[in-house]
Amino acid sequence: GCTMHTVVPRDAEGRSPYRMGVVRPNLAGLDHAEAEALVAHVHEATGAFVQIVNHNVRDRQYSVTGEVAALERLEAELKKRTRGNKPAWLMVPGIDVPFHSDVLRDAVPAFREVLQKRLPPTFAPERLVGRYIPNLIARPFSLEADFVREVYEKSGCAELADLNAWKGRDAELARLLLVELLAWQFASPVRWIETQEVMLTKMGVERVIEVGVGHQPTLVNMLRQSLDAIAPRPTVVIQHAEADLDLVLERDADDEAPPAPAPEPTPVAAPVVVSVEIERRPPVAGTLRSADPLVDP
Repeated sequence: GCTMHTVVPRDAEGRSPYRMGVVRPNLAGLDHAEAEALVAHVHEATGAFVQIVNHNVRDRQYSVTGEVAALERLEAELKKRTRGNKPAWLMVPGIDVPFHSDVLRDAVPAFREVLQKRLPPTFAPERLVGRYIPNLIARPFSLEADFVREVYEKSGCAELADLNAWKGRDAELARLLLVELLAWQFASPVRWIETQEVMLTKMGVERVIEVGVGHQPTLVNMLRQSLDAIAPRPTVVIQHAEADLDLVLERDADDEAPPAPAPEPTPVAAPVVVSVEIERRPPVAGTLRSADPLVDP
């Protein structure tokens, strides 16, 4: 967030030309593809920057950032299509940085440097393989050739071009992949719709617990809506660490209640962490499957 703020142009009064809002396509009679097409149309019609940066719930919720003129046009187009009393467009107050958008691409190298300094110098690859879903590409983390190839295509990282160079260096490869995935997520849309669908249908997840503010269970609400849209509906328990504390701790109603926590300071916006329960799998070995380079020498 700090790095993002430093790359946004501002006028003499500190104002940015960007804003953010939420599109709810279903309230305007639109589906996923039609919502994307409408945003593209607004960009072409106004010549102003606008982009979907968070794909949250299929057909129901998408965060959009852009220049003021483009967002005003998008709001007007949605109003013409809105059905009922609920608005299809909601402005998000106080946001003037185009998070996860193409505008930030020039700052990817600076953010990569931050990651290189902050991440552990080494870690066991099995902590990520099959367990972590990068939102940049919305598929489980892997050291297989096709996964490395996709990260290379997204990032253009020259170090990933030749798979032969990484034979027997799984830990180093895992760290490099993580750095590139996070660095480019900084300036790329969050593919949360696909991430949820992978997590709920392909990874053996039995329970998801959101850790965050209890009165505003953001991810829980998204996950429940996404579950309802999947047929057949997966059997996955969705809980919130604060709102569903007794269930999360599997505590009976007659158990002694813990002491009341000390008053907390006024909360500020912060990333939300999700923990998931998944099936135990053996560590992945023999990771690089191809001896061919990813690009021609």
